[in-house]
Formats: sequence, C-alpha cells, structure tokens
Amino acid sequence: ARPCFQITLRDGNSTVQEVDASERLDLDTFFREVIDLLVELKYVPVCPEGDWTAKAFSRSAFGDGPLAKFFHANDLGPFIAYPVTQGWKQASEAISGNPGRQWVPDPGDLVYVFPQGAPSKKWAERKISSNL
Repeated sequence: ARPCFQITLRDGNSTVQEVDASERLDLDTFFREVIDLLVELKYVPVCPEGDWTAKAFSRSAFGDGPLAKFFHANDLGPFIAYPVTQGWKQASEAISGNPGRQWVPDPGDLVYVFPQGAPSKKWAERKISSNL
C-alpha cells in the first residue's frame, strides 16, 4: 500500500507524519456545516452559483486557505492541511464540539500560501527522518 502523509500547520510551521491510509473520507459528509459557517464569517464569499457544493468548492481557487485562516483566527490549534478531507473533518469536529461558541470572523489581514503539490514519498521520508 502506498503510504499516506498528513501535513499539519500551526503558526506558519508544518509537521509531516505518516498516517493510516485505509480511512477514506467523503468530503460531502463534513462539507455543508463547515462551508455555511465559513461563508457566514466571511472566510469564503457567497457562491456566485447559489450554494457551494463540495465539487464546486474543490474547483475554486480557495483551496484550504479559508480553513487554515479559520483555525488560526479562532486559536483552534494545529490544522490538518493534507489530506484535504481530514482538514474538513477536523473543522466539522471543532464546530460541533463547541456549540454556542462565538466564532471569530475573517480578520481580513491573514495570508495563506498554497502548497505547490503533494509531497513525494522520498521527500516525506527525508523530512520525517530529519525530525526524529
């Protein structure tokens, strides 16, 4: 089986660790609750075509930037940037685990630099071994 690596971000620093690749998550399971809050808090603009769908959002230029900003602004701890579905699941759990919380809207002064691609196995193995 091909190894799966999880990339976690916090305050501009990243960590890479190998994770179980057997769990396949369906983004639609977590998407609606999270995207509705991100739109309400202005991390994501209103969809020009009506309501955001997971498919339409994945084709947009936003990537995981809104989630990373949401985690940072609300001081939710490390954010799982890869695999993408894990980040959405993590956001869903944070939202449902904090009912009644007053979430911080997008402050408008955060920048997220998009990773340029998934790490290769060789790169990830070097990165992990250098952190041991």
